[in-house]
Amino acid sequence: MLAGDVENLARLAEEKEKLVNTLAKLPKSGLDGLQAKAKRNQELFDSALKGINAVTRRLQALRDVRSALNTYDQSGNRQSIDGMHRPSVERRA
Repeated sequence: MLAGDVENLARLAEEKEKLVNTLAKLPKSGLDGLQAKAKRNQELFDSALKGINAVTRRLQALRDVRSALNTYDQSGNRQSIDGMHRPSVERRA
């Protein structure tokens, strides 16, 4: 669906129905194992997403430090000192 392949939706629906019917025939103990694995996979995906978000925030913080230095005065007011802006093209020897 995300790819916009509407023509294959009917085939995928039939395949999904067969899989659901197969799962319905499994004993409950078999489904418990699948549920545990699915839960573990979801936990792993959630952890990976948290890691990616942490890296994104850290990279943004590093970009912010390069562009300006933020400090606070005695009254607690925030002050920003602009940093040195590097040229967009870096020359190397």
